Amino acid sequence: MTTNAKAILEDIDRTLDEAENIRTETHTYYPQKGQWIESNRPPKTETTQDTGDVTRACLILASAIARYAAPNSPFRTQTDAVLAKYGPSNNHVRMQLSGALRGIRHEYEHGLLNSVTELIHRDLFSDFLEMAQHLTEKGFKDPAAVVAAGVLEQHLRQLAQKHTIPLLKDNGENKSTEAINADLAKAGAYDTPTQKEVTAKLALRNQAAHALWDKYDIRQVLIFIDWVRFFLAKFPA
Repeated sequence: MTTNAKAILEDIDRTLDEAENIRTETHTYYPQKGQWIESNRPPKTETTQDTGDVTRACLILASAIARYAAPNSPFRTQTDAVLAKYGPSNNHVRMQLSGALRGIRHEYEHGLLNSVTELIHRDLFSDFLEMAQHLTEKGFKDPAAVVAAGVLEQHLRQLAQKHTIPLLKDNGENKSTEAINADLAKAGAYDTPTQKEVTAKLALRNQAAHALWDKYDIRQVLIFIDWVRFFLAKFPA
């Protein structure tokens, strides 16, 4: 299980625990028949839940579901339908949303949602790499290098998110791709030789980004595209 998945499970558990924190009040009353209170009969008790607590619980559950459920998943669909029909101030809704979030937790715990996310990323980036390949076939090595380099850079950022590595410096500025590469190696996402290989490949990316197009040829771009495809498959994000 990745560090990111563990953090998600911990957040879900905190949300589920907080959603159970509902204050109650117990009222005692005597049955009434017509206008007369039947005080000779045993009193009845009724327990009510604090409406504000129930509303708060429903909203934090719905927020967690929106945060962690896969796009277009039944968890999202059911949550939207239940809230639209009954609103958030309903204990029945709270129980349903709690069940939905527990279902999401189960999928994260067993790696199912992580797998879906990785497949989406892989398919999306594969499309861009196919575009880069097509550009090389048309003789456009420089746009191809830029596209493939963009795929590598974005994948490194998503890999960093998977391993809960901050993408910003302490001053709020974006980290460089090389800094993220170093952080990934420190976090154990891959080993030092792989880090050095990424650094070497980023050199072509820098040349393409700074219009140093005479520094590489189309053969190097083709090798670069194949390597990026291999890297994505070996280290999914």
